[in-house]
Amino acid sequence: MATAESKILEKIDENFLVCTVCSERYRNAKILPCLHSFCEQCIHKLVQKSCGKNIPCPVCRRVHDLTKGASSVQSNVFLNELVVLLGKRHEQTNKVEKCGGCLQGSVTTYCIDCTFGLCDICTSAHKRIPSTKSHHTMTMQAYEATKSADIAMVQPPVYCSHHPGNQLKLYCDSCDIPICIECIAINHNITKHNCRYLKDAASQYATDLTQVTDILAEKEKEATESKENVQQMTELLENR
Repeated sequence: MATAESKILEKIDENFLVCTVCSERYRNAKILPCLHSFCEQCIHKLVQKSCGKNIPCPVCRRVHDLTKGASSVQSNVFLNELVVLLGKRHEQTNKVEKCGGCLQGSVTTYCIDCTFGLCDICTSAHKRIPSTKSHHTMTMQAYEATKSADIAMVQPPVYCSHHPGNQLKLYCDSCDIPICIECIAINHNITKHNCRYLKDAASQYATDLTQVTDILAEKEKEATESKENVQQMTELLENR
């Protein structure tokens, strides 16, 4: 079953997490109005090439006006979450053997914002550096327990492309996009839009993905068994 699950995750990675422009795994995936997603840097190159106007989608060729640049395009938070999750599949229970700061010390703390573990010395330094002192850290034991209970709680913060500095903490089901608090006041009034916490939406999508993965695993098992039966029948007929 573990082998089947690994194969399915590899297929998900190859078929859904690869940018069709650069043919590499998404790096900060952005979703165009036509609902096709690409790396931010790939969209940026398209914007530079056409000066931000009349940019055709590389997939459906629908034209978009991106005069405000690639940073104005909505991030595809779910694709980015999947990239992070699948990128860590090779780590056993997400335990980090070496410190992500000095690459030598034993890990005792995990930084959610940096997405790597720290030793005691680097943890102390982390809290003193202006650019990282506000980062959310927790002991590895607490990190693993929280991750098992609710993985959305230990994912790095994602910021709103329309209101820089504001974290995406809510999800608008009416528009099917993640939003920040300021977005509600401007474009997603709660009297007209159905909004909920982003972590709740992410948990639902994670559950749905798990169910789909289980179904695909069962289908792959059935396909393998059918293939084996056909091979056995072929051999039987050939030996007659």
